[in-house]
Amino acid sequence: MEHHMTIRFKYGISAALIGATIAIVQTQNAVAQTAEQVNKIAEQITVLIEGQGQGQGQGSGIIIAREGSTYYVLTAKHVMAGGGESKIVAPDRTSYRVDSNNIILLPGVDLAIVPFVSDRIYEIAQLGDSKTATVGEQIYVSGWPKPGETITRQIRQMTAGQISARERVNDGYELIYTNPTRQGMSGGPILDIRGRVIGIHGRTEGSTEDTITKAWVNLGIPINTFVELAPKAYAEQGKEKLKRQNYQGAIADFSQGLRFNQNSADVFNGLAYANFAQKNYRAALENAIKAIQNNPQLAEAHRVRGASNAQLGNHKEAIADFDRAIQINSSFADAYGLRGVSRAQIKDYIGANADIAQAIRLAPNSSVGYNRRSEVRRIVGDSEGANEDAQKAASLDGASENEDGFQMALNSGLGISLPRNQIARVEPQQPPRTVPQTRPAPNNSLEAKQPRATPAPKPEPRSQPAPQAVRQATSPGAESALQALIRAQQTFRTRNGAFTGTISLLQRSFNIQLPMAKFNFAIHTTTRGAYHYAIPLNPNQKAYVGAVFLTETANNNNPVTVSIVCETDEASNIRPPDPLYVQGQPICRPGTSPVGARNMQSGTPESLINNPPVSEREW
Repeated sequence: MEHHMTIRFKYGISAALIGATIAIVQTQNAVAQTAEQVNKIAEQITVLIEGQGQGQGQGSGIIIAREGSTYYVLTAKHVMAGGGESKIVAPDRTSYRVDSNNIILLPGVDLAIVPFVSDRIYEIAQLGDSKTATVGEQIYVSGWPKPGETITRQIRQMTAGQISARERVNDGYELIYTNPTRQGMSGGPILDIRGRVIGIHGRTEGSTEDTITKAWVNLGIPINTFVELAPKAYAEQGKEKLKRQNYQGAIADFSQGLRFNQNSADVFNGLAYANFAQKNYRAALENAIKAIQNNPQLAEAHRVRGASNAQLGNHKEAIADFDRAIQINSSFADAYGLRGVSRAQIKDYIGANADIAQAIRLAPNSSVGYNRRSEVRRIVGDSEGANEDAQKAASLDGASENEDGFQMALNSGLGISLPRNQIARVEPQQPPRTVPQTRPAPNNSLEAKQPRATPAPKPEPRSQPAPQAVRQATSPGAESALQALIRAQQTFRTRNGAFTGTISLLQRSFNIQLPMAKFNFAIHTTTRGAYHYAIPLNPNQKAYVGAVFLTETANNNNPVTVSIVCETDEASNIRPPDPLYVQGQPICRPGTSPVGARNMQSGTPESLINNPPVSEREW
């Protein structure tokens, strides 16, 4: 009596994974079967595969899964290697055409999955555990040998033999057995004495084209190898469909992969990206979490979880996800780019700028970094700069051919994966305002955008400091720019009794122009000093650091300072080491050298009444 039920194999793979329903004769699972009984089982699950083109051969296969009206046949990859049209002849001798576009080739092993569609009911093979198969164990091989001189028509045959050795060789082969086989039986099942499939027959030690009986040195691939690799194969096919923006097809492939392994991190990761591409961010988040639970070292899963959190407004959680992705893969350009966007959302503009610069440095010929910088600029209201970056990204769109399906799915979910020759998220430029300004034009400063001091006829909400806004028409060099910032910092310290870490405040207060198109600028302050950095966007240029130190005798009534500007000895786009203040003198650290005027001294007592403090709150 047959029962339709779901079982779980010894190695933890649910029988539900190999079909929506599975028919199992329970008595067959409990005791060994006679050779006749095993042959009846083999007869119901072994199919013939015939090539239709000239020179196409034939092989065998087994029905291992069913989903609705789609059946899945497992066979040897070399059986399908000829290309062209082929057909599957089912156990009832009904023929079904094979769509070669749907064949799944498993990576690194001689296995393939071939689907066919039928409304008839066919038996599904029961998979055993090939890990328990030992040398000396009796086994059977079922298949459709090629007709010969005496047997001139196709007849399925089953032969008996023993496992004679286990040794891992090329293409996944490991089982070695004594069963006589003939050409055409490749791809057929290797069954144990209970009628369970423990491997796939594939080749012999010698030519695979021999038409004579092959004995003693036949080789097969353990069924556990298939169970382990099938989800990866479906995940890879799904990833290719993501690249073609076939999201429903991708989800179908990923879902099929889950039927073979319900704990596949690769499959859950693919589902996360497929859902993200369709803007199903919560579903994407849930699948990313499952992927990470099964493989915490999967950097791509941390990225899509971070991107999903960001789209749901959870930017702190998103930043933590991107942090983890970068810990796993320090060259993950888009993890930096996406973290930069989330940092901009929480107004960490210095961190945002550093991340965006790193993303572009790691992938200078990819549109990814420029798309992310476009988003950061849009966050701070710099539409012109955002459009410019979007256009730059569009000009690099040809490189998208080299981007994988995950990257393209992510861009699609962010609304920037458009057909070629279209610019992602570009808005029309606004006409210039006629309201008088009291500050320099917007620039690429880490903190460029500040509210205007002069009120406009129609007041607008205050904007926030902006990372890498837009470029200046003309700007001084980095060295002279740092000298100007240092002089401003010295004066600011004299007037206010403390250093400032706000670049835009120094720019406005002292009318300083900075070369933002070529450098990122930042300030770090302590109670006794301030460090000013100019980091080039071009890695072939040198970086600069300028420091202002209070002298040993300095106090609020006599805030005497000294300063120095240092240049890296080699081209670099990372932050240089901070200068030191040693025995009353500022000095550059190893790897950097002083440039320009040294030991500029400032801070002799001035009338603070004549030079009132500048409050940062005013800006």
